[in-house]
Amino acid sequence: MNFLKHLILLMLAILTLNACDSLGEDSDGDPSHINVALDESFLINEKWDLGLIGANNRVDSSIRDEIKSKYRDCDKDDFYVFMEDNSTVILNRGEDFCEKSDEETLKYELNKNLKTLDIGVLFGDFENISKLKEVKFQVSVKNPDEKSIVGLFDYEIDGDKIEIIYILRNIPI
Repeated sequence: MNFLKHLILLMLAILTLNACDSLGEDSDGDPSHINVALDESFLINEKWDLGLIGANNRVDSSIRDEIKSKYRDCDKDDFYVFMEDNSTVILNRGEDFCEKSDEETLKYELNKNLKTLDIGVLFGDFENISKLKEVKFQVSVKNPDEKSIVGLFDYEIDGDKIEIIYILRNIPI
């Protein structure tokens, strides 16, 4: 009888651990965030700045440094605002802008089936790159007001194609 009781407790413990792991699976291993539906309403009426840009750890440090150098000091106060018309995004260059204009009106396209988001232009000095792939919209588990847009893009350095992670985060308006 004691053996049966221990067996049942062990099975309950395993089920509980598997239930806890499901949060990590839904959020791609990050238990602090959960993935939500790719829907334009997630983007609207938020300011989005660059939270993170980088390459995976399999590239050497010189390539990671080159990628980080593409995100210039004058880009650090830039932000996007996605408009309610489901196609317009304003790129605000902030106080310290690299280009001549402090604000630019662009078109964006969210493709839910392909999981892509074309923003028109990415922050930083990435020529002719505007589309993120494998896009995920995420919300913080601790604070649902904290949101992220996570995507990837391919970038070529010295003839090698490098996959770059690009994370936008919402900031209070």
